[in-house]
Amino acid sequence: MFKPKYQLSQKLLGNITQIERLYGQIESLKIPQKLELNLQRDNLIQSSYVSN
Repeated sequence: MFKPKYQLSQKLLGNITQIERLYGQIESLKIPQKLELNLQRDNLIQSSYVSN
């Protein structure tokens, strides 16, 4: 059976909860379409550069 090399402490669970809450807030933000297109283009350029 798999035994992880960590324990679920209250601090760790609190951090995971905070990350999940902040992630939800970021996901709910409305990004202007022009900015979103620029980010997608930049991501595509970086991805193709790194994959070579």
